[in-house]
Amino acid sequence: MKLINRFNSLNTKLGTSLHITRLSTLVLYANSFCNAKCDFCEIGLDKKDSKFFTGINSQNINTPAYMTQELFEKIMNDEIVSKNKPRIQFVMTEPLLNKNLFSLLKLAKQKGLYTTITSNGFLLAKRIDNIGPYLDAIQISIDGLQDSHDKVRGKKFFINAIDGIKKTNTLYFQK
Repeated sequence: MKLINRFNSLNTKLGTSLHITRLSTLVLYANSFCNAKCDFCEIGLDKKDSKFFTGINSQNINTPAYMTQELFEKIMNDEIVSKNKPRIQFVMTEPLLNKNLFSLLKLAKQKGLYTTITSNGFLLAKRIDNIGPYLDAIQISIDGLQDSHDKVRGKKFFINAIDGIKKTNTLYFQK
């Protein structure tokens, strides 16, 4: 309930009338940095003066930040999460870089929640054995064929993403 109260309080302060009655999806950042250098993203380009970069890194401009187990447990134990059972979606700034992602996903699954990540896929082949049992869905960003994809994200991002998709398919979908 604390999250709804904070959101509704913000609406009151802003003079808006949007009030949450149900939380269906909770979008979370697993960390504050990325391994790609996408030409369209201020995080990958390290544009520290941008509003997006300073917003996501407001506490830690020069220090990478991770979603901690303690913070995630507080979120998972909040009444709005317990009551609504929202989809937990880790996105942005490459969730696979968070070494604790396994324990975060595991906790969400223990709470009976649907879990998903959105990733550039670069580390998927290395991490899928660990996180796969606790994921319901994975979204991998592919920007085109190999040359155009790697031009956007960085060298070997395409082949690593494809290798991760293949490994995931072999482990979880070819039974």
